[in-house]
Amino acid sequence: MAASSQNLAFNSLLFFFRHVLGKEFGKVDGVVRAKKRPYIPVMLSREDVHRILLNLSYPYDLVVGLLYGCGLRLFDCLNLRVNNFRIFQDIMIFFSRRWGKQGRKEKLTKGTTGTYPFLWYAILIFTTTLLLSGSLFLVNIFDPFSIFGRFSTQLFLPMGATLNNVLVSITESFGQYVFAPVNLRPLLWSVFWISYGWFVLVIFMSFYHGRLYCNTLCPVGAFFSLLSRHSLFKFAIDRQKCTTCGKCQRMCRSHCMDPAMGKIDGARCVSCFDCMDVCPENAIEYTMRPLSLKEKQRTRIGSVRFERDKCLVYTQKRDCGTCAEVCPTHAVHTILENNIHHPRLMTDACIGCGACQLVCPVTPKAIYVVAVNIHEKAGLPFFQQDTPAAPTGVMGSDASFPF
Repeated sequence: MAASSQNLAFNSLLFFFRHVLGKEFGKVDGVVRAKKRPYIPVMLSREDVHRILLNLSYPYDLVVGLLYGCGLRLFDCLNLRVNNFRIFQDIMIFFSRRWGKQGRKEKLTKGTTGTYPFLWYAILIFTTTLLLSGSLFLVNIFDPFSIFGRFSTQLFLPMGATLNNVLVSITESFGQYVFAPVNLRPLLWSVFWISYGWFVLVIFMSFYHGRLYCNTLCPVGAFFSLLSRHSLFKFAIDRQKCTTCGKCQRMCRSHCMDPAMGKIDGARCVSCFDCMDVCPENAIEYTMRPLSLKEKQRTRIGSVRFERDKCLVYTQKRDCGTCAEVCPTHAVHTILENNIHHPRLMTDACIGCGACQLVCPVTPKAIYVVAVNIHEKAGLPFFQQDTPAAPTGVMGSDASFPF
């Protein structure tokens, strides 16, 4: 018998004797009491946890992942709720398109609308200054997660509890006990009216101007806009395909589209892809940020390979050097040995342009390029490196290279 079961039996008998029979239970001799086993926690390795998660289906894998990754207790994890300010804004934008702007013919405007960068970044500066001084005043006021938390606790939760209690009274009048009553917490009216004011303001902004709050008042949006200006992937308008119909501008949630000028404000774009869905000419593309000339010159798209048993220099003992003459970075160069220029490789400086493979006179090629899966940054040519180990007597070590 388990120790907990035995203790429950003894306590039940003790309660029965004292409070029902009015007698003392007395001593109990000769009964072997069960011992409670010591709790030994089981430690799982990362591989064990990974195997457990792979064998769980949704939503159990999400719950176990939160328990393991965030250190949440089971009760705290099961009581988590969606707290997303942007989802609330998108719901308002959806109703705006269905009821407010659907079918409305809007004139194509030149430039983006609803831009107030001075106010936006001023709020970010003041919020950051107060935050560094130890004050969370502006963070609690403008932070979207704090605002939605107040919406939930001061507006949505009381409304849901009231509706639940109304259903309880209705069902109980018919003898049905389907719902359980919920106790309403007293409201702080000052916080309630502040939350209600923000609620009305956000609804108005979202319904008529999309993500205007994120692009005007939100310090988090202002901070991320500084990073998104240098995003690797961006939307772009193909001016040759664009007919300036304005559908993308009317559909844009952030009002960052300017088809008349062929520009998109990347600092305000939220990457919703709505513009691509509605464009009838497929003139909007999601492309990688163009590289500068210097970045292109140092970007490796392939790696050079050299097979000596096919090269004319080694098979016929005569000069060739065509690969070294065309290499823009001198990753392929030649060194004079026995009055013959022998090819040498410095793979770190190779960008994979394939010029050496193109001019190699033998078939199959003695030198060729293999593509890399991920583009990398190539190293400097040997003549631009500060190293005493640089080879001497190299043909074509021109400092004007690369390119």
